Amino acid sequence: MTIDGSRAMSFWQTIRIAARTWRRTPVLAAVIASTLALGIGAISAALTIAYSILVQPFPFPKAERLVWITTSDSRTTEYRRPVLGSNRLPQVADWQQNLTAFDQIGAWAGDAPDVFTVTGAGTPERVSGLRVTHQLLEMLGASVARGRLFRDGDDGPRAAQTVVLSHGYWQRRFAARADIVGRSITIENAPHLIVGVMSPDFRMSGSLFAGASIDVFLPLAIDGNEDIGGFIAVLGRLRPGVTVSQAQAELKSRQSALSLGKWSWMTVLAQQVTPLADLVTRDVRSPVLLLCAGIGCVLLMACANLANLLLVRASGRRREMQLRTALGASIGQVLGQMTAESAVLVAIGGSAGLVLAAATLDALRRTNSISLARVGDVHVGWPAVGFAAAVCTAVTLVFGAVALLHVRRRNMLDGLRPHAGFTSEPRAVFAQRLALVTQVAVVIVLTRADCCCEA
Repeated sequence: MTIDGSRAMSFWQTIRIAARTWRRTPVLAAVIASTLALGIGAISAALTIAYSILVQPFPFPKAERLVWITTSDSRTTEYRRPVLGSNRLPQVADWQQNLTAFDQIGAWAGDAPDVFTVTGAGTPERVSGLRVTHQLLEMLGASVARGRLFRDGDDGPRAAQTVVLSHGYWQRRFAARADIVGRSITIENAPHLIVGVMSPDFRMSGSLFAGASIDVFLPLAIDGNEDIGGFIAVLGRLRPGVTVSQAQAELKSRQSALSLGKWSWMTVLAQQVTPLADLVTRDVRSPVLLLCAGIGCVLLMACANLANLLLVRASGRRREMQLRTALGASIGQVLGQMTAESAVLVAIGGSAGLVLAAATLDALRRTNSISLARVGDVHVGWPAVGFAAAVCTAVTLVFGAVALLHVRRRNMLDGLRPHAGFTSEPRAVFAQRLALVTQVAVVIVLTRADCCCEA
């Protein structure tokens, strides 16, 4: 047998011995594995949410050049900071014609999807919909499974009424009929011609704002001759080489020109150009980071408690470990066995934790139980798996080393004498006290943080 084969046999033999050892104490093994599963599952889910919302790139082409254009009003406190849906129709019509800092400028009505009544296709129902300009869907990289997207002229003030269906709504309402394009449905008592069906991978609603997925897209008519018009949200793509500050300066200059004409009411308005991610994540960044920190503290407290349990268990196995060293086993061999025992439970707990995290995030996406933008983009991926593997490795090494606090060669023979007492090692006592102090400190920190949040 080769050396590599011997090492492989020795490795699996060590794992089998470790598994048999835990079968003698099934309750303790179940407590440790389930605690690790809950802790690793919770922190993996929290970090996945943080990564997906705050770090992961948006699923749009050249997303780094996408910016919000918002309008602030000096007369009110509500609109003095960037908010969606703060622009007026005449502004957008002028920007689309005269601004040179942007490749494209798209818009939609309001700041979130609206609700429309659909009739003429079976039972009337209320659906989620969005009125958009023809530039928006193309700018966000949308594609169609059937038909076409909106094109120039579809969003004109006197254009025929058209509609593009989402892929999910097409399947749910129309059973994925191949001849859907060209049919007509009635939306808000007006007939609309179906010109296209979105591809299933277009995720505008989950990425730009919280809420249910969009069922229908309708054209948003922008008439530059309107005096004021309704509020709309505006998204633009900067030209290559153009900075946010340059676009802001051009917008300011254009706004001054507009306010000198018939739209004198615009003198109290000012524009702000904000990168896409900054506005979407502005209100959730601190809560998400606090969530990760709080769950991390809970995981640390759980690990400290488990370390204390393992110290007590190791105290009961002190004679066994000293007997092994007396028979010639090295400290490294004892450490290897203890590490293998820890690895068995940590592997079970870590795997169960990832499964728990995936199930939790799947339920979160399906139920929309929290109102956060980009929740639809949350999936357990390599960042979460890598972090869970790192935590499992660290916990395995620490838990394996805990047992060595009870192994000291200088008192090895004392432990083997008949009627020898099992006084705790000073290092073990110190470790137990350290674990207790860590738990108390973490509880105090979490209590203070909760009080600060309430204040």
